[in-house]
Amino acid sequence: MEKKFKDDHASEIINNPYLLYELTRKESQEYQIAISQIDNAMFVNDLVENNYPLTNPTKMRTEADKRRFRAMTMLVLEHATNCGHTLLSYDQIIERLVVYL
Repeated sequence: MEKKFKDDHASEIINNPYLLYELTRKESQEYQIAISQIDNAMFVNDLVENNYPLTNPTKMRTEADKRRFRAMTMLVLEHATNCGHTLLSYDQIIERLVVYL
């Protein structure tokens, strides 16, 4: 895998950890970082959160964070493309997103 994460991506990833999904989604499966993996790092149990709290700008208040929503929308659209769709309505995207929330 070529160097996918340039030095200028570091601050972007700190601001939006879900960029890891976006930047690796077209790599071979062994190099992809799934949304669920990022979720595991972002939404930890209370013991970890109390000892190692995330700070802004990385910290997320809810699972409905716009950065997560953006990555999940990309996932939905990519799955739709793989099923032969070229376009989804807003309502169709929301309907599919509910499965992931």
